[in-house]
Amino acid sequence: MTHQRIRPPRGQKRPLWKRLLEATVLALMVAALLFITNRVFREPNSISRSAAYAEPTNDPAQRARVRRAIDSRIVRLLQPDDDERAISSNRDERDIEIGLLFGRLAIFDEEEGQLDARDRHMGDAIRRLKAAHHRDPTEAHVRDVVGKQRALARAR
Repeated sequence: MTHQRIRPPRGQKRPLWKRLLEATVLALMVAALLFITNRVFREPNSISRSAAYAEPTNDPAQRARVRRAIDSRIVRLLQPDDDERAISSNRDERDIEIGLLFGRLAIFDEEEGQLDARDRHMGDAIRRLKAAHHRDPTEAHVRDVVGKQRALARAR
């Protein structure tokens, strides 16, 4: 039984096809690592954002999913600044987004005839905008912005 060398003898180069194959495998491994890293660290934020701003249909199950996505997004935005799961370190930006999300909930409540919940959510929206020192913390402004967001979601 003869012993075969895996590597070429010193001073000889490996064939070009082997070097290209090794470079391709290395590039694929790096791409896979970057893809996995992106999915673990970045995608949950973008998924929660897109789901929270989806336009609900008349289907009760789909409306419930959008509500849960909004609630989940609010919870993530309420993470303390030093929490590694915090979406942003800018408290005012988070308060504005939370306020607009509460505004979306208020509009959903109004469409479903839940006026008490609408008043509570709209009050929360206005309080969050005031806390962020927003220039126009009014119900009319919240309705206007939420209406524009919904129009954009329908256009997609």
